[in-house]
Amino acid sequence: MRSFVSISELKAWVLSSEPDDMNRSLRALLEKNADIMELLQVLEETNLCGQEYFVVNDAIIVTYRMRLNLLTFMKRSLRADARIIGLPISMSRSGIFASDEASGRKAALEVIKREKGLTVALNTDYRLRGNSLTLSNFVFINRFRDFDEYLMAMRSSYRRNVLGVIEEGNGLVFRRIESSDFSTLHHMLYRSVVERSEYPLETLPIEFFRSYDSEIVEVRRTDGSLIAVLVLRGYGDTLTFMFCGFRREEGASLYHNLLIYVIRKGIEDGYKRIDMGQTSEAAKLRLGCTEEIKHLLVYHGNPVVNSVIRRASGRFSYRRYKVLHRVFRT
Repeated sequence: MRSFVSISELKAWVLSSEPDDMNRSLRALLEKNADIMELLQVLEETNLCGQEYFVVNDAIIVTYRMRLNLLTFMKRSLRADARIIGLPISMSRSGIFASDEASGRKAALEVIKREKGLTVALNTDYRLRGNSLTLSNFVFINRFRDFDEYLMAMRSSYRRNVLGVIEEGNGLVFRRIESSDFSTLHHMLYRSVVERSEYPLETLPIEFFRSYDSEIVEVRRTDGSLIAVLVLRGYGDTLTFMFCGFRREEGASLYHNLLIYVIRKGIEDGYKRIDMGQTSEAAKLRLGCTEEIKHLLVYHGNPVVNSVIRRASGRFSYRRYKVLHRVFRT
């Protein structure tokens, strides 16, 4: 096992090592996930939080440190300093990069056992140990040529709801801006959503939005007043809805218009998948998204403490949304 404090150090070591089977696998991982590695480099510069990257055989494990509320899903507070296996940004991607599930699980567990204190693996695509869940992710699988075809494929009640939301949003002006033009007003709107989130993690500084090569869309009324901001990024065949910002008093109609804008854009730009992120399960499922289960592991290096955590593991687990929505006619 090797550890690195920056992605550039990790890349340099991989590229300078002898090209055996393990090294070739690591190079393939870096190439396949080049966009995420770029994101991690920007986060090192703008959101420094004890990032450390582990190479275990032919897998890469991304970690960072933060103070975490272990009882988030119970709406209670029990905060503890933890090493997180995951991306240091509120995205649903796992911090485990491996060629297959077996090697990813083995590498993650080696890193977890190495830590003496509390370690939390977030958003893993498969179970490491136990059955605890974190927030599900919601993905729109695009099989439509255009937005009208999407609407016509919906059952009538869901289509009426979407058209009603669009009607309520008449007059909203969506306009793309440069990352360098991300202002304190845009950042205030983003922070407004973070601060009222039921499941808060980190709050990114304004420098991240100004530095990262993303698609930023501001939303204004016809009178020119700024009411919302969207941050999107394409990763290969997937459009990712990274962040949004708006004030609570703007209401659910505005948020639903933001979701519909993202789906419309993803369809029109030809993406195969639109990653709509976690939270707001009902709103996203009613638009035709599918649920991706995400797993959670809480582990402590002290055997006594870890035994207590195992017995209480259900308290850390997310309760899934249980309503079935049959959005499409076929």
